Amino acid sequence: MEGFEVGINIEQRLMTYTLEHVFVKDQRRVGIAVDQKPTTMRDIISRQSLPKVSGLTITNQGTNRKEALVVVVDSEFTNSAGGGTAILNESFLFARNIKTKGYSNSLISKGQVMTDRNIDEFTSDRVYRLWEDGPRKSLNLEIRNVPHVPFDPNFEHWAVVDLDAITPQKQAAAVQTAIDDGYSTIYLQCQQTRYEPNQTVVIRNKVERIHGGWCNVRPTDNLIQSSNPIWQLETTSADVLMFEAFHTANPPGTKAWWWQNNSTKTVILADVEIPVRLHQPYKNGPGAGDLFIEQVFNHTDDGMTYKPDGWWVFDHQNVWARNLDAEFNAPPRHQSRGANYGC
Repeated sequence: MEGFEVGINIEQRLMTYTLEHVFVKDQRRVGIAVDQKPTTMRDIISRQSLPKVSGLTITNQGTNRKEALVVVVDSEFTNSAGGGTAILNESFLFARNIKTKGYSNSLISKGQVMTDRNIDEFTSDRVYRLWEDGPRKSLNLEIRNVPHVPFDPNFEHWAVVDLDAITPQKQAAAVQTAIDDGYSTIYLQCQQTRYEPNQTVVIRNKVERIHGGWCNVRPTDNLIQSSNPIWQLETTSADVLMFEAFHTANPPGTKAWWWQNNSTKTVILADVEIPVRLHQPYKNGPGAGDLFIEQVFNHTDDGMTYKPDGWWVFDHQNVWARNLDAEFNAPPRHQSRGANYGC
């Protein structure tokens, strides 16, 4: 983002944003401005050339109810004109591995001034620990980039499953046939109908991408009562499996299970909306490969009960979750069984 008064302006109290690999340059007032918004940032590059233009400001204007909670890591803020402050914070901030150049101050947080060029780690408020003998700083766990999975440019490798033209009883079988026929990209088209699976669809063979076309998924009673998942992910010939773009509207009281992941390769789950009436959003089998989650949202439901084995269960798996919004009133929301899990 080059020019303008503000490169990126983030407002509104609800939801959260995640920014990664963002470059802002030559703004007239500030590179990135955050107000009242939970925001996570990584690999932000700010290059400013006017005097005293900050790279990042964090404020709480216009409300006494909500405050910004910002995490920024592995980022660089430069001002070639000199002076000013790289990061101005009036709210809650966690910063780690920040490099600055040209600024008089690297950070001013609620009156606290830091003049060191680089910030190893900074927390604006009290540090809480699970154990008294635990470190008073973050563990600095690995943050891995989400793999890029481009769309297959050869449309002969695509299977478009037109759900509008298929009776609900045959929809899942049609999706399974497309998978078993060897297509790399499975696209579900549903402009006038729902996807109503009555059997588990096993993702295998050559599949690289399942794109739901934002279909509304409503599993049948017999699939729900079978205690089998809607989707079973097995190891395919692709290095990475991309599963994306589904919406779910289960009727009240139903309890379906979305994903059973048995793939030994990398899986990405992205842009999926699931109500928490579901029995189990996700669990994995032994030896499952890396898992990346982006923009997956669960509705809340006051009628839920405690589930001892958790709702999202990660079993000895590497997991990186970005914008996983699990609004469960019944704990535990996530359960890590020996997993390396970052959210």
